[in-house]
Amino acid sequence: MRSIKIRLFLLGVIFLLLILPLTFANQTNEEDCSLSALEIKTCSFEGVDYDVKRKVQCEFEIIYGDITEQYDIRQLMQVTLQNGVIIKNPDSCSSSVINLIFEEEVNETNEEITLDKLLNSKGEINTYLQENEVLIPGGADFLVKDGNILINISMNEGFQELFYIIVEEKRVIGIEEGVSEEISYEIKIDEETITEITQSENIGEKIVESYENKRIIIKAHGFGNKIKLFFGKIFLRLFA
Repeated sequence: MRSIKIRLFLLGVIFLLLILPLTFANQTNEEDCSLSALEIKTCSFEGVDYDVKRKVQCEFEIIYGDITEQYDIRQLMQVTLQNGVIIKNPDSCSSSVINLIFEEEVNETNEEITLDKLLNSKGEINTYLQENEVLIPGGADFLVKDGNILINISMNEGFQELFYIIVEEKRVIGIEEGVSEEISYEIKIDEETITEITQSENIGEKIVESYENKRIIIKAHGFGNKIKLFFGKIFLRLFA
């Protein structure tokens, strides 16, 4: 469904911008735990065994010690277990395999996600992208497989922050300041909306809500991209 794909595309881009800067401050230990549908698997993290069962799509049951917890961990979401361990899901609920990520609890002294931190971290983000594979979310590549995504942020002081994300073969390979001569899509957002997203308890839901309330706007550049986005928005109105 194209409406879902547009949301995945938007979630992936904004989540990338907001979450990548934290990578350099937190430096947490992490372990991956991949599960197919209905699979039960024991995943170990920091000396503790977690019996993880993937029920339907993104519904999980997690047992460790005498504790059983159940969560619906959707794409780009995270939950914190009772023992403080964080579990993240970077994958779509429709994926045949979901790779849960176990992390240490974030230290309270770590910096919060802020727009200033994002704008000052482009160099570090580019280094991270050179060393790690970051993909546009699965299913969203109907919008862009190769191209540049312009991010246009209206700042509270009245000026615009402009930079673009470079995508090659579905991979995010870099972030550059300014405006590229060739832009596939433009995402418009204001500083206030970004602040609300970063302070939200559920970043993914807040991003979707902001898009549906037209506080985040996607604009296509080029005839082919305009056609893709046009039909995507029709499906979005029909099935949202």
